[in-house]
Amino acid sequence: MIRLAIHRPIAVVMIFAGLLLLGVMGLERLPVDLLPTIRYPNLTLITHYANTPADDLARLVTQPLEEVITGLAGVRRVVSRTREGVSTVTVQYDWGTDMDFANLHLREAVDRVSYHENFPADADRPIILRWDPGSRPIAILVLGVEGELAQKTGFARDVVKPALEQVSGISQAELIGGAEREILVRPDFAKLRLYGITMEQLRRALQVANISFPGGRIRRGPLHLPLRILGEFESLDDIRRTEIPGATPGITIGDVAEVLDALKEPEGVTLLGGREVVALHLYKEVGANTIQATREADRILDIVGQQYPDFRYSFVYRDADFVAESFQGLRDSLLYGAVLAFLVLLFFLRDWRSPVVVSLAIPVSIFTTFACLYFAKVNLNLMS
Repeated sequence: MIRLAIHRPIAVVMIFAGLLLLGVMGLERLPVDLLPTIRYPNLTLITHYANTPADDLARLVTQPLEEVITGLAGVRRVVSRTREGVSTVTVQYDWGTDMDFANLHLREAVDRVSYHENFPADADRPIILRWDPGSRPIAILVLGVEGELAQKTGFARDVVKPALEQVSGISQAELIGGAEREILVRPDFAKLRLYGITMEQLRRALQVANISFPGGRIRRGPLHLPLRILGEFESLDDIRRTEIPGATPGITIGDVAEVLDALKEPEGVTLLGGREVVALHLYKEVGANTIQATREADRILDIVGQQYPDFRYSFVYRDADFVAESFQGLRDSLLYGAVLAFLVLLFFLRDWRSPVVVSLAIPVSIFTTFACLYFAKVNLNLMS
């Protein structure tokens, strides 16, 4: 083999060049992530039952689910947590369990419970979630826009979020924190009793008057134009002037309730430096390159900044920074290793040919590894 390599130098050079080319192509196409893909044998069951105390929710929802889940095959442990309005049950399976079948069996068991007559009819259907390290956000973005918190939230929801979700490699931009606007109808119970109006009548009046529905199609030449009948409220006065069915004629919502433009009660607060902010969690698509997706998100945000001069943003966390540091460390190690190997061999062998061969073999072996990772469909991360 050595004699063949010596007598066929052009073939050896071509083989080395081919390995380098495959390595470069593999490196460009390798999915890049911070952590390797690990399939944890856990499933989480979340059930929402609005405005229900934790004790009642545990008795009506959590306990029946626990009883049916503990009997499933492969279940190692069941951990539950119940708070007002939300029941969370985490099911831990044995390592090696086929999680696709486990998910299917869990759904069948949960459906048997949720469709039972003793299960609360107005509770939401339980949702099954599978945790995956790849589902964690690759970046956390904090927005800085002039105005009130509700205005910042609206700008993030209507402008920034749609723009980021169009980025190649970004699957979702999740809005965190902020303040959501809502229309609050606050009944005056004394007036309700005076006019003999129930809360159900008030609710029905709001529901019936605030609807939109399809109205067919209009044909205009070769075109078929969809027609939609709009009946939604457009202002607070529209709500106040709405008559209540079944009540004394002429009695409106404004006569028995106060209609306010208010903010939703926040379920949580996002703080940065003690100041309430609006943040976005960026999630990448499966197989996407973390660094390229983050760079593309930066480019889109710069375009948004050009269109809206008051827009400011900053990343408080990015996987791409850690991945870039790892690549920089890899490049430094490769360079230092090659130089050190060359100097040591040159010192002992007193000949430049062997050190050059060894120094060239180091990058070739590294790039060959990239090619092997690509063909083995292994992503590039801190472990690999």
